[in-house]
Amino acid sequence: MKIIGHRGVPSETPRNTLAGLRRASELGLDYVELDLRTTRDGKIVDIHNATVDDTSNGKGQVSAMTLAEIRKLDAGSWFSPEFRGERIPLFVEELALATGRIKLYLDMKAVDALQVLWLLQQFDMVGDAVCFTSPDQLEEMQDMNRAVQVMPHLGRADDMAGLAARLHPHYVERGAGPLDQAAVDAAHAHGAQYFLDIQGAGDNEENILACLRAGVDAVQTDHPRLVIDVLRRAGVERPTPGPAPEPPPIPGARADSRRVKIIAHRGVAKRAPQNTLASSREAILMGLDYIEVDAQTTADGLVIDMHNDSVDRVTNGHGLVKELTYKQIRVLDAGSWFSPKFKGTQVPLLGEVLALAQNRIGIYIDWKNIEAGPMVRLLEAFDMTRDVLVHGSADECEAVRTIDPTVPLMPGARSVEDVLALAKGLHPQAVEVASKTFSEQAVRACHDNGMLCATSLAGGRGDDPENMRRVVAAGVDMIETDNPELLLEVLKSVR
Repeated sequence: MKIIGHRGVPSETPRNTLAGLRRASELGLDYVELDLRTTRDGKIVDIHNATVDDTSNGKGQVSAMTLAEIRKLDAGSWFSPEFRGERIPLFVEELALATGRIKLYLDMKAVDALQVLWLLQQFDMVGDAVCFTSPDQLEEMQDMNRAVQVMPHLGRADDMAGLAARLHPHYVERGAGPLDQAAVDAAHAHGAQYFLDIQGAGDNEENILACLRAGVDAVQTDHPRLVIDVLRRAGVERPTPGPAPEPPPIPGARADSRRVKIIAHRGVAKRAPQNTLASSREAILMGLDYIEVDAQTTADGLVIDMHNDSVDRVTNGHGLVKELTYKQIRVLDAGSWFSPKFKGTQVPLLGEVLALAQNRIGIYIDWKNIEAGPMVRLLEAFDMTRDVLVHGSADECEAVRTIDPTVPLMPGARSVEDVLALAKGLHPQAVEVASKTFSEQAVRACHDNGMLCATSLAGGRGDDPENMRRVVAAGVDMIETDNPELLLEVLKSVR
């Protein structure tokens, strides 16, 4: 019998928070239940009630508040001072934390079903989430993707035949209520698993054992440790929990003036394997300004962070990214080539990097093999359209601007003439001038036209103190580097 953590682990953590999801993962639960609602500005968040009143220090309807208003609220102190500052989470944050760790039970209270499904697809979690909403919305989701795991409500055993004919569900849920053996049997007769809510009066040993005897497939509980203990004593083996999710990194302090922004090329690739969450964490811990992410699309349409066209150089696999599915790439070891310490490190999704970076560090997206639409849609889901720099050709940048003009753009230039042409046409927020042709004149051309000026010294382009001092003296605003420690030392000496 599987265990579903109702709104996380509400006996130990504040409900509907990342802290609760982490605890559910640490306990090795099978599912965690999320309650999905939509803010006034279209962002999907996890909160049970229609108002924020009960589980935060704020007041108001979720649907009448912007995400920015909701993110200011403290969703943890009401439970315990230990959780002060815990926020109402975005659904995409929870997807990034859950992927590869725990399955999701989605109670879709007030959301666009197709947007939920699209986001599940971006994290390869269509098969790892059960979706509970109205039959009409479940049919809509099935029309978009037949692999979606729909879970309608089964009120009575007699309703099962109709649900089976209409939706062919692999799961049904009873909600709260007494154990109904006839409904359990009807679900099983039609090939569906039966999920039952036991939180509240049913969260006790006697009822847990009754559910086990009746063949209930999963129970939703406020007290998962109790269920684990009861099942253990009943001889039911539970899977061993995987490694606990790492706590979010705290951005490090900087001793320099921060006048010049530092872009960590592929993360801090001297401390951890490039283009991984580990190298991105190092950039945050160092207090850097941006992580450079190489965005590529897999054969099944997911955007990952990898520099080369193939996986050969930095994993134990072979093949082109565009010809491999995400599942094929996810099982590869992207860390052992760098050090045994990083054995088992995975190639991350762009969404995972965004979740790690959110409110901690900016993202420089190097356009390798992606489409503008899905990338911008994902940035919008994270509310991070203003926290990135998109580096691509003028045409690629224009494609992004057509979809969302708020996304900062940074095309490349090789000369002052290129800078002036960009200023006249695209007029991006920043221009990356090639290091070989970088000059004070190029900086002046950028600044005179209201654009920031960047350059990349990474990848053998002069990533040394002499060149660093040269571009800083010329007035550069941002430097991409493979040596952030060295650049920090240079910047500390420059006033």
